[in-house]
Amino acid sequence: MSIVNKQHLDKPYKIEFKYHFTKHRNNFLNYSESIKNEFIIRQSNMFILIVQTVNVDEKNEYDDFWGIDTKLIKYQSKTDDWQENLMNCYNEITNVVENTCELFETIKIEIQKPYQTQYHFYILSQKENQ
Repeated sequence: MSIVNKQHLDKPYKIEFKYHFTKHRNNFLNYSESIKNEFIIRQSNMFILIVQTVNVDEKNEYDDFWGIDTKLIKYQSKTDDWQENLMNCYNEITNVVENTCELFETIKIEIQKPYQTQYHFYILSQKENQ
């Protein structure tokens, strides 16, 4: 996605959006290559990753009640190492491009209906004047 200022058509503000479940690419192990390609190489101004977690039991109950057979929970990790793996990747990226970008504090939004779900927002941004 790009945002363009009419006075600076030649310099769009580029945002890379990603949405994944916790099991993505082996629980985000070595995800830094994706961040590098989509944030650094593409020269994006911002990289926003949303990771969804769900209460598996509540989600299964909901799906069964409504006859949903897609079973997205197969993309849900059975462990919490995805968070550490992801932070390691972000640390690797920020070390490579030292002082040019920053990872904001992770934002977590939790909802309870129709089943417990959490959305984790990771926002990596180029620093001003970069």
